Amino acid sequence: MLKWLFVSLSLLGCSINAFGDSSIEGLLNTIEKKSDLSEKTKLENSGFSTIYTRNDLDMMQVKYLSDIYKYTMDGYRTSRYGLPDPLTYGPVPFSSSMIRVFIDDQEITTAMYGSGMVILGDLDLGFVDHIEVYNLSTSFVYSSEPTSTLIRIFSKKADRDAGGSVKGIVTSRGGNYPKCSVYWERE
Repeated sequence: MLKWLFVSLSLLGCSINAFGDSSIEGLLNTIEKKSDLSEKTKLENSGFSTIYTRNDLDMMQVKYLSDIYKYTMDGYRTSRYGLPDPLTYGPVPFSSSMIRVFIDDQEITTAMYGSGMVILGDLDLGFVDHIEVYNLSTSFVYSSEPTSTLIRIFSKKADRDAGGSVKGIVTSRGGNYPKCSVYWERE
């Protein structure tokens, strides 16, 4: 009888311990998600939104902003002049001026085409903390001009992402892709 009591108590103790570990893990995951910068910057009522966190970008293995454009409603196309232009049609050099790009709440524009997507099509996403894509958004929250797609890019903060990374890629045909990122904390 004492043996059965000992076995049942040990099974009960193991199950409580396993439940305690899973609840602590769940609590830590909840805290991590709530403290994520994307939870603080997203606007719930600004159209159809898609948030890509740093973890999502790493799992998707995207390197450039053009890889994110492929997942939007418009898709990713280049114009006949080689410009990143999802709304391209006919001989018009650039027709995607209704797409707005913001980096850390600063709009990126060009004088000739209006949208910063022309110069940011091949933007390296190594510095990005998260990306918010709003389709059919209420553009008056951000600017006085209408938008069909609004892309907000937020860079990493040194106080949250201290550390650094070095990446180098050498191909068999002689090309290379060096990259170095360093982040530090202010004291």
